[in-house]
Amino acid sequence: MNRLREIRVLKRVTQYELRLATGMHQSKISLIENGFVEPTVDEMEKLGCALGVSPEEIWRVDKGTNGPANDTIDDNRKKTFLKARLLDKSTPRENGT
Repeated sequence: MNRLREIRVLKRVTQYELRLATGMHQSKISLIENGFVEPTVDEMEKLGCALGVSPEEIWRVDKGTNGPANDTIDDNRKKTFLKARLLDKSTPRENGT
């Protein structure tokens, strides 16, 4: 389970404002918040940057709150994200990062 909505609300950012900051469709943000779709690594980074947190913070695993099955799913999501991020860092970007 992601914490996108929780962090967005704590930071007093609307879905519309998040849409403007990320360039993503507002409906996609809603679908991600509600767990209907999984964001791409690029979308995770855009959302994290727009909210001033790391993507890992949004998709962190809270042991004991999601149950064992969801913990495994979240662990796999985090591993996939971190692996993709490491692979992405080996490819130079236009902005030099």
